[in-house]
Amino acid sequence: MTYIYTAKTIDGKLQKGTVSASSKEEAASALSAKRLSIISLEEKAKGSAMELDLAFLSRVKAKEVVFFSRQLATMISASMPLAQSLRLLAGQTKNKKFQAAIADIASQVEEGTPFSESLASYPKIFSGYFIGMVKTGESSGNLDNSLNYLAKQMEVDHELKGKIIGAMIYPIAMTVMMISIGVLMMVKVLPPLLGIIKESGQEVPISTKILISTSNFLVGYWWLLIILVVIITGAIIYAQKTPKGRYYWHWLQLRIPVMGGLARKMYVTRLSSSLATLLAGDLPILTALKLVEKVMSNQIFENIVRTAAKDVEEGETVADSFPKYNEIPIVMSQMIRVGESTGKTDEILLGLSKFYRKEVVSAIENLTKALEPIMLVFMGVGAGILVSAVLLPIYQASTGASNF
Repeated sequence: MTYIYTAKTIDGKLQKGTVSASSKEEAASALSAKRLSIISLEEKAKGSAMELDLAFLSRVKAKEVVFFSRQLATMISASMPLAQSLRLLAGQTKNKKFQAAIADIASQVEEGTPFSESLASYPKIFSGYFIGMVKTGESSGNLDNSLNYLAKQMEVDHELKGKIIGAMIYPIAMTVMMISIGVLMMVKVLPPLLGIIKESGQEVPISTKILISTSNFLVGYWWLLIILVVIITGAIIYAQKTPKGRYYWHWLQLRIPVMGGLARKMYVTRLSSSLATLLAGDLPILTALKLVEKVMSNQIFENIVRTAAKDVEEGETVADSFPKYNEIPIVMSQMIRVGESTGKTDEILLGLSKFYRKEVVSAIENLTKALEPIMLVFMGVGAGILVSAVLLPIYQASTGASNF
């Protein structure tokens, strides 16, 4: 949500603007963090449907944030002032929403607000992990290195997501096509043929009886099917928004045959890559774990990283904590132990992330190759059952008539 505010700066100047936040309290906290005294804070009225559509189309993509990070890192390494760099990037950005956000961040930096706090004003664009890395770069004086690390990490995540989405397009498209063709045949093509079979009065096989019942249901109660689909979809979406529902949904993601193993490898890749990036930036292991927790989009892995951070606070090592969980490969825990003993944990984690990234890519390619023949066999079996359920009774009826 967007809030319109009027506030006073430390110098007593009047300032007006907008701030994005999930609640009014969060918006007030964000403004207070900028050392602003709030005079008024109201939610911005929603625009027309056309404006909402345009806002959706203008959402900031991961590629744009990657480009922003790389360009900003280059400018900072060239000793260009941060605010000036942000102004230049705002002018080069085509996405109006992102352009306005960068310009506002530049204004905040010019007023003395730390860069990381300015980024926190836009949680839908910059994740907690991103902001944490920037804050680390600010405190260490290596902001350009942190931004380069972030860009590299986001590119890896984007590449993996793209491969997974690409692998799923074919089976999803084929499934939708098969269901659409099946429903069309049940509603339009089969009723006349099934009517002939029923009029013959002969005993029909169980497959034909099931087909007749299904066709009658779709013709007479199609609206009930739509209602059921809407209710089930709504229930799933609502459940995912509750803590318990989200937990079980993420648990199920890791248990689905074939896809669960792929998801587990993907999260292990993200975990090892993110942790390696942070440790390479000279962050303490405890701080690194707390930041990595924010980048894990699966609650099971979030809990693993959160528990590992607590274990480290109590004096354990990461190599002692990770083996408690089946989701973490044993080899990863063993390699981390070697890294902790040699002082090269970041290098070992980086090597592990590359290994698991190749595993994920290989698994996606194998899955894509295997799905094509499986889908063809499935379609063939479905068509065979459909044809036999219709043609066999017709053939029996015509044979009986000729014998008579």
